[in-house]
Amino acid sequence: MLADDNVLMVTAGGRNPAWRPHVAHLALPDANGRIDLGALMDALGEREVNELHVEAGARLNGALLAEGLVDELLLYVAPSIIGDPALGVAEFRSGLASLADRVEVTLREVAHLGADLRILARVTKRPR
Repeated sequence: MLADDNVLMVTAGGRNPAWRPHVAHLALPDANGRIDLGALMDALGEREVNELHVEAGARLNGALLAEGLVDELLLYVAPSIIGDPALGVAEFRSGLASLADRVEVTLREVAHLGADLRILARVTKRPR
């Protein structure tokens, strides 16, 4: 990816000196030393990026959902039960105080891919 001419690296800190000169850098730290996700979306909008696909773990998924920055979810579900302490789809820093704090979605598509399910869902209610 870093060999491409059209690369933007976004960090909460400084530029990595190992990056090639053509790699653009944008530092967007928030008050906690993490990337300010709202500022990132604004910066991408200024660059006319109007569709962003994010493959992430529970922490980033939770942060994006908590900030209200997710329109759709594309989930793949395997017919397996992993159980605790497996990571869920989204980790919210403050946890889920009540069901009123949940993220609600509307299922748009559900399809079988072999034994797995592919679920496309639209976020209809964001966490408070």
